[in-house]
Amino acid sequence: MSCENKILALGRMLILSLNLVLFTNVSGQRGPKEVSRDSLSLEAISERVGTFLNEQIALANPVKTVNDTALLRLLFDSQYGETNQNLAFQQFYDAQARALRGDIGLNLVGNYTENFNPGVLENEDLSFYRRAYLGLDWNLLSGGWYTNYRKAKVLEKEKEIQMATMALQSKDANYLYLQNYITYVFKLEKLKKLNQRRTVLSEQLRTARQLYFLRYTTWEDVLDLQSKWLEVDAMRNNDKVYYDPMLKDAFPPVMLEESFVPNFLPILDIDPAKMIALFNKENESSPIKDLELEKFQLEHNKWQEWSVKPYFRYNFMVTPQKGDVTYSSLGLSVSVPIKSGSKRRDAEEAKRKILTNDEDMSTFGSGSELLNNYYEYQFKKTQFISFYFKKLKAEEKIRKEIVKRDLGLESFSPLHAIALMDEKISIEVELIDIKKDMYLKFLKIYSLLKSSNPNSFISVIHPEELVRRYQGDRYLYVWSDDFKSRPISETIAYLINSEISVVLLSVGSDIKGDDPRLDAFVSQCNANNIKIQLMIGTKEPKGDALISSITSKVELAARLGIQGIHLDVEPHTLPAYRGNQEAIMADYLPTLAYARGLVDSARLALTVSIPVNWEGDLLEQVYDLSDKVMLMAYEETNLTDLLRRISEELSTNSQKSVVALSASDFSDRLAFETFIQKLIREGKINAVALHDLGRLIQLDNRSVYKP
Repeated sequence: MSCENKILALGRMLILSLNLVLFTNVSGQRGPKEVSRDSLSLEAISERVGTFLNEQIALANPVKTVNDTALLRLLFDSQYGETNQNLAFQQFYDAQARALRGDIGLNLVGNYTENFNPGVLENEDLSFYRRAYLGLDWNLLSGGWYTNYRKAKVLEKEKEIQMATMALQSKDANYLYLQNYITYVFKLEKLKKLNQRRTVLSEQLRTARQLYFLRYTTWEDVLDLQSKWLEVDAMRNNDKVYYDPMLKDAFPPVMLEESFVPNFLPILDIDPAKMIALFNKENESSPIKDLELEKFQLEHNKWQEWSVKPYFRYNFMVTPQKGDVTYSSLGLSVSVPIKSGSKRRDAEEAKRKILTNDEDMSTFGSGSELLNNYYEYQFKKTQFISFYFKKLKAEEKIRKEIVKRDLGLESFSPLHAIALMDEKISIEVELIDIKKDMYLKFLKIYSLLKSSNPNSFISVIHPEELVRRYQGDRYLYVWSDDFKSRPISETIAYLINSEISVVLLSVGSDIKGDDPRLDAFVSQCNANNIKIQLMIGTKEPKGDALISSITSKVELAARLGIQGIHLDVEPHTLPAYRGNQEAIMADYLPTLAYARGLVDSARLALTVSIPVNWEGDLLEQVYDLSDKVMLMAYEETNLTDLLRRISEELSTNSQKSVVALSASDFSDRLAFETFIQKLIREGKINAVALHDLGRLIQLDNRSVYKP
């Protein structure tokens, strides 16, 4: 192909890829005033886009998602809106009740009477000139001791009603806080993604303008991109309000912990049966209704209408006959109302019906709202899963483009790859919005229930489990030769594609300190949720060299953020092992205990590889000292025989047992995966260790290039 034809082909490739692009440095500023000829050549544009692709790939590492519901309960169950109002109400009611109980109905009374001389009417006469008395009245029923006692009881019920009401209002206050906060954290995360998208559109727009000047695109295409850029910029400005410092200051300090970020909030699956059962149980009997009825009964009691009043008087009187006279007196005053018929019971029953009807209407409304929000949550969950699969498809397309680039294939298109990355980012923006809506719906459901535990009717969805290629958690041995000889990007891509959970990495004895290659590998593994355990391989079960190696590897792991240490100590391969097993293993266990102490101090995991012929106390001690035990069941492809050989290990602790299989023992990947599926199902284990990276790649090659 001539140089001219190559340029034309490159131009067509750029035009076809242009409409898919969306990723770059977004400044919104105009480009340089002076543009050289080279900057407007197709070759220069293509090279710049390729560089941009590399930068965006480095930024595209996924953030770890935490599926721990402990954070969920901490976030939802905290009392953000709680004030001193409850305490104030308690003090108010208690003070009034104390005053009433202190009033036993005893009153000090007095009276003075002065009579006038007769003469106004005929036959008038005086029995006394003047009279005075001082005494005590004791009101036992109406208006006295019994009434005050009942009023104090009524106040107690009012206090309980107020506390119960405020408990419900507290959830409503929490709802407002959490609604704003959930919106805040998700909008903030969305803003980061929109910034990425704006950056991409800026680069795409820049490229489109340059191609327009070269007449490889139309002005209509440029206008479309300009419109899209402005739309994204407007979305950015709208979401910025949620990061306003004044709004941030309104949140309680606990809400601003870094733990509460969108990726740390799990995807929830609501159990409708548990939710409805919880709702029905909570509404079987309303404490507020019962308290209101008890209060009504206290307020409407027949004895409060009766009056029984003992009294004492000390009297002084001046009479015409005897002059000054003094005397004491005791008496009892009784007053009973006369009614044609008491309707107290009817009133009480009517009050009960009113309260029951109010409660039923409230329950019906809350129940309907609960179910409506549940259905809406389920719809959002379905949307989330759908977009999650779209994201995975975009990532798979990106992976293929990266492989094309790494292999130097002519079919690789930088612009197309960047467009795929933009597609992935736009999907991630949608996922953030959908997840926000899911949490707001879940918050509403939680607010309609009286339970303080949001975990009582939910489970966690692991979306990645829905699309796994392979069964079981997977460990992979990676020897130092493979680690050093293969490109890091190729190794990481293979680990992701093989769904490796943990890499048992041998870095070699020459890496002791800072190493750029190891740093880059650790960084990319951590970004892709792949754990690393530094492997220490030797035959000798003891010695200064082994202790030194364990110590240095623990220090290196702690410094680099590596998650654990793996001891591949194989004393059973020593010539002296046969016949001296007990003595040799007596040296191995102290070494293992030493490693256990170091990793505990550094908060690392400790795993070991062992043969499948250890037994008894030795096996139990190894399991006790290890987090996981790799059972080296190589050269065994008969599942029945394999399960028989590892039966003691599985009975010791099946959860810690990881069966290590060699890829070289199988003819192709299908036979290998079929064997693993049966092993996991029949052995009731949840993890396998693959031996090793090089052999696994060879197995894949045998699967593809069969003779």
